[in-house]
Amino acid sequence: MSLRAGKWYVSILTRGEVEPPVPVGPAVGIDVGVARFATMSDGSYIAPLASFRKHEQRLAKYQRRMARKVKGSSNWKKAKARIQRIHAR
Repeated sequence: MSLRAGKWYVSILTRGEVEPPVPVGPAVGIDVGVARFATMSDGSYIAPLASFRKHEQRLAKYQRRMARKVKGSSNWKKAKARIQRIHAR
């Protein structure tokens, strides 16, 4: 277990038998890019999530606040935690 950005994460290791997947239909290639999140070989694509742009102004505000704190202080650590929560979204 670990605490990161105000949330707990747990990893569980199990051992089990997994059958190999059976291919169904034609193969599809995927190209991951910058402008488009993913482009398929048949020409269709998945639009980017733009989650960073959604929180960009709020992130900048909290980063400015953190820059004014004394590095390593309790208030600096609280400001850092706020920024980490925005990045974790």
